[in-house]
Amino acid sequence: NALSNPGMSTATSGVSVVKFDRTVPTLSAITIQSTNADVAKAKVGDTVKVAFTSSEALLSGNANKPVVTIGGKAATVTSSSATSFLATYVMTSGDPAGNVLFSIVSAYDLAGNVLVEAHTATSGLSSVAFANSAPTLSSVSFASNNHDTSRAKAGDVLTLTFVSATALLNGASTKPTVSIAGHLIPGASVIGSGGGATATSFTATYTMAAADTAGPIGFSILSGTDANGIAIGGLPVSTATSTPSAIVYDKTAPNLEDVTVTSSNTDRTRAKANDVITVSFTASEELLPLTDPGMFPVVTIDGKAATVTGGPVVWSASVTLLASDPVPAGGVGFVISNLLDLASNAYAGTITAATSGPSTIAFDITPPTLPYVAVYTNNANPAMCKVGDTVTVKFTASEDILGGTGKPVVRIGYGGTIAAPAWNLATVSGSSTSWTATWVMTGTETAGPVAFRIESLTDLAGNALASTPVTATTTGAATVTFDATAPTLSTVTFASSNT
Repeated sequence: NALSNPGMSTATSGVSVVKFDRTVPTLSAITIQSTNADVAKAKVGDTVKVAFTSSEALLSGNANKPVVTIGGKAATVTSSSATSFLATYVMTSGDPAGNVLFSIVSAYDLAGNVLVEAHTATSGLSSVAFANSAPTLSSVSFASNNHDTSRAKAGDVLTLTFVSATALLNGASTKPTVSIAGHLIPGASVIGSGGGATATSFTATYTMAAADTAGPIGFSILSGTDANGIAIGGLPVSTATSTPSAIVYDKTAPNLEDVTVTSSNTDRTRAKANDVITVSFTASEELLPLTDPGMFPVVTIDGKAATVTGGPVVWSASVTLLASDPVPAGGVGFVISNLLDLASNAYAGTITAATSGPSTIAFDITPPTLPYVAVYTNNANPAMCKVGDTVTVKFTASEDILGGTGKPVVRIGYGGTIAAPAWNLATVSGSSTSWTATWVMTGTETAGPVAFRIESLTDLAGNALASTPVTATTTGAATVTFDATAPTLSTVTFASSNT
């Protein structure tokens, strides 16, 4: 007024008013969940969402919108209305495993009233468990049911076994997928231990088929996730990335490329008692070794089990023939069987002398005999001989007799000096079963019946005469008498018939 006293106004020039708000906002319907297939679980890369509703409109500008942390990290906050908000955070490998913690730190209503305290719990029972690492396989094994577990033949079963450090899903559509030998294994053949919804140990099997390609056979673990949806680390896991080696698939049966049979006899194609028969053979590939009982080659010779040596490609088997062993008419036979390569592929059938084609061994245990022995000379009187005459011993054997350096030894005429008497070595000739021995009388021989000795001879197998020496006495042959003394005239008269 004119005296400068202050005045008061109680109304605006227009319609504006100031609303006084002293009520702090409250939050409700607080939930937390993940974008994982299981909203209560999260893995690296999943987004965790915290949703909440305010009791009144909140400031949502960049500077004043609600502040939320998820897993201790600042979350991104958006609103779908003045009272509905969503905070999100993408989980990383550096975030701690376990239940994901969150905090709604601050929120302002339009008057600037702020939350009395931070909210760290949901309105209900929702929670999110975070797994920050991929499951790992603690062990992987790959084996065949073959005699040698690192090899396989057609019909063998290959088994892949793997164990996870954490449980993996084991549902019909969620269990791990596996391939063996290039074939995707059906889920029914991938078995998780226990048969529950999850398992730590799995086995997958495949039976090798004739159509599969020979050579190294591998496996591949293609997929598998834990309950959080996290895939096994390092997929695919295969023979190239893990410890188990590939299994060698061999579908070719072995064969014998070379078979020979020999005797320890001087004549390799013949045998007598106590000679050793050896069958040697070369396989088309390595066979199971002698260290595998019952798996290496089996050989019989003349019906007797042979001693087998050698391997893995070149082999031999031997037997000592006895006088009591059978003497087969067609020669000594043999049978080679149980030919198994390293993958246990078997030769179909047996190998015999008839099928393999080597020469057979003639087994002879009968000593030769001399059914005919005769002695004669070239003297006019074949029963007498003198100095210079040739005495001949002729004999016929019961079978062919060895010639050459092994021909018969015959001596004719005993003589020499009193100090050094000796038999005379005759000259022997002949072949097969017919032989002759000759000696030209020198005068040093003892007069009288000429003695002879057939000291040795052997048949082609080396069997000797059963009884030696053969003499005139043992054979009953007629003898020849040696007369080295010229006749003398004891009386000589010379007269005429005249009286």
